[in-house]
Amino acid sequence: MSNEKHRNNKVHDERTKGFSGIFLSAAKSALIALIISLILSVAISTALLFYTDPTSLVFPLSLAVLYLSSFFAGFLCMRRVGEGTLICGIISGAILVLFYMFLSLLFPAESSSHHTIPLSFVLRALIVLFSVFGAYAARHKSSKKRKIKR
Repeated sequence: MSNEKHRNNKVHDERTKGFSGIFLSAAKSALIALIISLILSVAISTALLFYTDPTSLVFPLSLAVLYLSSFFAGFLCMRRVGEGTLICGIISGAILVLFYMFLSLLFPAESSSHHTIPLSFVLRALIVLFSVFGAYAARHKSSKKRKIKR
């Protein structure tokens, strides 16, 4: 019982802090999404070992993992904060974009060197878009009951 009370207080604290609470929640959600991304990448890499031509599937499956993890980042941020749907999605997506851009600076030869600049921009914008979709998917539905017309 005390654990549930502590969790509710923690969520309430993040909700009342305004933008700093949303940013902290987005950072935590992005970190969890990165862990999910790592787990999915390892699972898919293991599955591709048994495929005859794994190189043909690496790019589409890596994009699927990327966008799925960004969806979860927005979803988790919105679940933690409970308000500010659009800002939750944008901030958590932007944190992921910044992290992936940092990784591409660390490993420039392996990064998206085959993509044109507009395509690279669109792929990064889709990260934020999927994060916003995740935040909208996590919104609580209205508890008002619809009146039945007779």
